[in-house]
Amino acid sequence: MNAACFHKSKHLSEPDLCEEDIHCPICQSTNRINRTILQEAPEIYLKQCLNCFAVSASRLPTKKTLDLYYSSFYESNDTKITFDDPKRFGRHLFDQTRKYLTNGKKTLSILYYGGGIGTISIELAKRYLDFGIPEVKVLIVDYEQSALIDDIPNLVINNCSALSEVKDQKFDIIIASAIIEHLPTPRTEITCLFELLNEHGLIYFRSPYVMPIILLLKKLKIDSDFTYPGHIHDLGQKFWDNVLDTFDLKNGFNILYSRPSIVETTFSKHFRRTLIAYLCKTPWYVLGNRWRFVGGWEILIQKGIPKTTEDTPERGT
Repeated sequence: MNAACFHKSKHLSEPDLCEEDIHCPICQSTNRINRTILQEAPEIYLKQCLNCFAVSASRLPTKKTLDLYYSSFYESNDTKITFDDPKRFGRHLFDQTRKYLTNGKKTLSILYYGGGIGTISIELAKRYLDFGIPEVKVLIVDYEQSALIDDIPNLVINNCSALSEVKDQKFDIIIASAIIEHLPTPRTEITCLFELLNEHGLIYFRSPYVMPIILLLKKLKIDSDFTYPGHIHDLGQKFWDNVLDTFDLKNGFNILYSRPSIVETTFSKHFRRTLIAYLCKTPWYVLGNRWRFVGGWEILIQKGIPKTTEDTPERGT
């Protein structure tokens, strides 16, 4: 069983790998334990940090290894996205963000990090234009620079290759969907994304959460594929529910919701995988965090809103 529909694992040899670092690549804690083995010869484990609760590969691929891996991925993926129906995802993001944004905005700014050619962010922008926002500006940050050309009135699209190139800008919505798990040491990028938010701005993260499923399948003697080195980290409910503590942001940000992620495939394109995804996610809404076999997680965080009883995030109990 493959942990992702759009990536496949690759056996790495010693020259493909960095030396093992005992520190968590996200919070730098050394309080980590082995959860399961990813590959043998050389051995690579999935380790869980007991401080921030991230699960990461014990050895990281080199930059050259990742560049080669993703160059072949982009060659075989014309749309540069890993979501079956971008319009459905754009609608999902619109429904989840519009109720939290300040009314009366004349210009809405969106940053899409790791967005390929920006398809999903443009679908989101279209909905805000239809909603009555006079102008929407989208910045796509991805090392793949073939930006999508979409001649839509009042929609301004720009792109750059790295977050370090984003200077003197703040954004109302930041999308970091299915990207953090690919970054070898994502602490800098996560910190930067939070810093790029406008006051009252929203940041959306989506990531795989497959570790519980992998461990269950292992007990059942069923092979599973973590899709390493495509996926380096597994970030589930405990990681995201504690992310503001991990990054020392608890006083300036508020978690609006934290829950199983939207299903990225569709019945028309991937019937069996989509059915399994819905069957895995649905019990969480009844059992809460007692059910961990959800496959993916999403979280929406707002800057500068004090937490009240009305702002209680949607989580398991």
